[in-house]
Amino acid sequence: MTGGRSFTATAQWEALQRALDQAQFQYDIVRIAGEPSPAEVDTIVRDQRVRACDLVIGIGGGSVLDAAKAIAGLLKPGNIVMDHLEGVGPELLYRGSATPFIAVPTTASTSSEATKNAVLTCQGPAGFKKSFHDETIP
Repeated sequence: MTGGRSFTATAQWEALQRALDQAQFQYDIVRIAGEPSPAEVDTIVRDQRVRACDLVIGIGGGSVLDAAKAIAGLLKPGNIVMDHLEGVGPELLYRGSATPFIAVPTTASTSSEATKNAVLTCQGPAGFKKSFHDETIP
């Protein structure tokens, strides 16, 4: 997972892509252009579950890392993120386990790579900004 365009336009992306191709890894590039929404996360989870994803890597700022964390957390259980968001859904206990996740932060100060929370945003008059998290994860 990466942001809308910045990382994939760099020499670092070209080098990473060559290394992944050389090692014969199969991968999909998923872009998060802004603050991730529950609907966006659920769509990506649905699409990636079909591909039997073994690892989620988030390369980018806080929004990308939050989306990647939520997606990694929901790939195996297969339910929707609204099941778990604090204060807006049924707040079901997370029934993990998560798909392995690697965070590669490219910005300073969000600390998304160091938290248990994946912050998701729903725009509009009834909008919200809520966390998906599991306190049992060390």
